Amino acid sequence: MYLTDKQLAERYNVSRQWVWMQARHDTTFPQPIKLTQGCTRFALSEIENFENQCKKMSERASRHGRF
Repeated sequence: MYLTDKQLAERYNVSRQWVWMQARHDTTFPQPIKLTQGCTRFALSEIENFENQCKKMSERASRHGRF
């Protein structure tokens, strides 16, 4: 399953521009996949993996008094 930049922005409650900025500048952020000319999407599986990694990092930080 794939999400549009708009759907991903809604998922994170951010702008579409934020999504593209993260994709360009954060190497850990899910990268867009060009399916066809004019059709770029983000793989839901990669988004979920990214979210799980963020959650694990947050849990580790909170256990070590960093949150």
